[in-house]
Amino acid sequence: MKRKILYSILVMVMALPTTIIAQSPVTPIIYKEWTFLGENSQNIEIEYRIIKCETIAQVHLFIFNESQSDKNVQLIIEITNKEDN
Repeated sequence: MKRKILYSILVMVMALPTTIIAQSPVTPIIYKEWTFLGENSQNIEIEYRIIKCETIAQVHLFIFNESQSDKNVQLIIEITNKEDN
């Protein structure tokens, strides 16, 4: 019984490095670094970047409120691709 437990633990320890490598995140491809879009009259800054993680292209938004009070912001986002209009 003790031998089976020891073998089980040994197998798990040996399999651990391959499990960690398989779960490690893929380094994203950065198509466009953070770009400043502007600042509105309420002191809210907006930046964006375009990256690709594995097979999915993503647009990241960074919205920063410079004032000390809470604000509600409404955004209309239009994403176009020049290649296929």
